[in-house]
Amino acid sequence: MNSSLIRWLNITVLGAILADGSIVQRKSLDFTYRWAYTPLQTTNLSSTLLKYSHMGMLSILPNKSLAAAWQGSEDWWEGGHRQAIYWALSQDGGLSWGQHKIVVPSSHQLPLWGPVLHVEDDTVYLFFAVSHAQCWWHGEGGMHWACGGDVMMQRSLDSGSSWQEPQMVYSFDEEGGIAKMIANKLTISSRGHWLLPFWREMGGQPECNMQPAKHGMPGLLVSPDKGASWRVIDIMIDPQETPTWLIEGALSAGSSKGMYIMLFRTSAGHIYSSESYNDGMHWTPARRTQLPNPNAKVDVVLLPEDVLLVAYNDNAESSRDTLALASSGDGGHTWVQRALLETNPSGSFHYPTLLYDSSQDKIFVIYSVDFLPGKNSNALVDLPALHADKTDENGAT
Repeated sequence: MNSSLIRWLNITVLGAILADGSIVQRKSLDFTYRWAYTPLQTTNLSSTLLKYSHMGMLSILPNKSLAAAWQGSEDWWEGGHRQAIYWALSQDGGLSWGQHKIVVPSSHQLPLWGPVLHVEDDTVYLFFAVSHAQCWWHGEGGMHWACGGDVMMQRSLDSGSSWQEPQMVYSFDEEGGIAKMIANKLTISSRGHWLLPFWREMGGQPECNMQPAKHGMPGLLVSPDKGASWRVIDIMIDPQETPTWLIEGALSAGSSKGMYIMLFRTSAGHIYSSESYNDGMHWTPARRTQLPNPNAKVDVVLLPEDVLLVAYNDNAESSRDTLALASSGDGGHTWVQRALLETNPSGSFHYPTLLYDSSQDKIFVIYSVDFLPGKNSNALVDLPALHADKTDENGAT
């Protein structure tokens, strides 16, 4: 991840995807791109030129702006002490973007990670993780810190014009001392509880590697009172499955039948999934799905008519050169590929995050882009009314 770009991809695919179930190709004229951030857009001398950007997140703010947030740095490497949370705003649905600006500066010369935006009751909530001071090592370019540490939250009452002081959500010191990390949006249960996926990480000095059994273990941070208090619910892997870590959990909203699904990045060549039928309080052991996974982040959203949509890398090996969308009409038991957003063997298109805007009946996707020798970006996708597809019980047209 050597350089930094943030890309917006606008796709109009309703007819092509839904008419006959065919797969929309990247070369289709339905695809147009907009960059939410590239170094060339840094025309304001007061704006920082970023050499690294990653882990994009989207939200529609109370003032109707579209916000794209990401972790970025003036250094080209990940985990440097200048890594902070940035965002850019769009007033026209992502077709053009304002200058990026820092939202949360690096904390005590420690990097920040994994912004998660949530909007509720005219309040913007921003979650992120800050590295633990001792979880460092010397690497190419300078000192590097391991991802994750303390999970934090801060609020804005004016659509991000100003922010309250960050508050602790879940600290490194909990569970005997292990870094906590987030990457995907939270979901609100039918009880009104917040469900925020997280996982545990290790790396750096010995005191950061004292809990090896918990490395890569996923869980949920659950709040019944909009962040005033939190509890932890763990999710386990099915013992009959290939041993793997389960990280970067992507959580759907609850279906009309009360089912929630969480999809995981793994090192086992496939996306794994877990389900809950009681508002996220208990989860089935995680099992593999039919979808491949090259050890890369995925995301999932629930659309009307209980259709699930997943953004993922369609490759079981290490390559992230193909980014795709697939849908399921049977609760994630089977999936049908709907679109190929990116297919370029010279690139890496990864870390997608989805947003469904019911008011416009549109789906947005933001993701990172690397081209050799290295241009790292976050891109955004607009998919009108994909859920209008009528699927049978197997998720096929």
